[in-house]
Amino acid sequence: MNNIFKELKKDKILYVDVGARWGITEPWVHFGDIINIIGFEPDETECKKLNAQIREKDVFIKYLPIALLDGKKDATLNITKSPGCSSLLKPNTKLLNQFPDFERFNIVKKTQLSTNSLNSVLEENRIRDIDFIKVDTQGTELKIFQGSGQVLSKDVFGIAVEVEFAQLYEDQPLFADVDKYLRENGFTLFDLNRHRWKRENIPANMPARGQIIFGDALYFRTDFGEDVKSISRTKGIKMIIIAALHGYYDYGRHLNELFFKYDIFNQEDKNQIEQLLCIKPVNQIRRVSRLFKKFMANVLRPKGIQVGWADSDGFEIGIYINDLRIKMSKLINDGS
Repeated sequence: MNNIFKELKKDKILYVDVGARWGITEPWVHFGDIINIIGFEPDETECKKLNAQIREKDVFIKYLPIALLDGKKDATLNITKSPGCSSLLKPNTKLLNQFPDFERFNIVKKTQLSTNSLNSVLEENRIRDIDFIKVDTQGTELKIFQGSGQVLSKDVFGIAVEVEFAQLYEDQPLFADVDKYLRENGFTLFDLNRHRWKRENIPANMPARGQIIFGDALYFRTDFGEDVKSISRTKGIKMIIIAALHGYYDYGRHLNELFFKYDIFNQEDKNQIEQLLCIKPVNQIRRVSRLFKKFMANVLRPKGIQVGWADSDGFEIGIYINDLRIKMSKLINDGS
């Protein structure tokens, strides 16, 4: 049997992490044997830390101290008291002062730097065929996408991006702007993990709904048009793995049928993909159990009512990750 998954050992998923502070995140941290990672972190101190943490076997990871925007410009990196709030934009203190712990957005240092576009950086470094992009840059995400047009139109299948519903930074684009741009480029919103904040004029332990401030959005390409005919076999495998990795087995099955229809996959390929995307009944029982626990929690604390000052929806993908990791390891390494 020709093992379709062994191709991922030679041609791995290429993941670009823009705003790479804190390093690799879920769910990618579990799949180092099938991904190559290129990270961009404009804070040089943080970038050095990230590169220093790379173990010898982690040759698939490389972090670059480059600030991305829509082109070459002079800019100022505003480093804040809480480094994760640092941005090329200034914090919007008029809004932030309404919420607890706003001091974490206080600017403690300013660094002058030059920006570039993702299109240019990838071309200069001869990096091609990006599969997935994560962008979390505290307000400049839309500018980065606008400087990535060539990459988005040709290669990228999935995008994870932090989006805001309120201007945490001065003049930053909001979710509607980012969503419009990505939809115009053939991407569809699949998930949105919303984060709520309560204003400081109410005790932290007093139940209140809280305002939606920002979210973690997940997009997949759904509009292939005539380009579907030019998708390679390996690229098709990567798309399905990425969908499954995020818990979207249904979309993975849809893509499997689509690629079989256009002769990108043969019958043997299709069968192997179906084997990977098959969820065993025991896992369904575990998922029902988890959903029941979540339901009971919502009975005791109705959805949207929080007792802290910040809360989020949370993603329910953990149950899928271990199963997928075990199956991928077996299929790639054992050939079974």
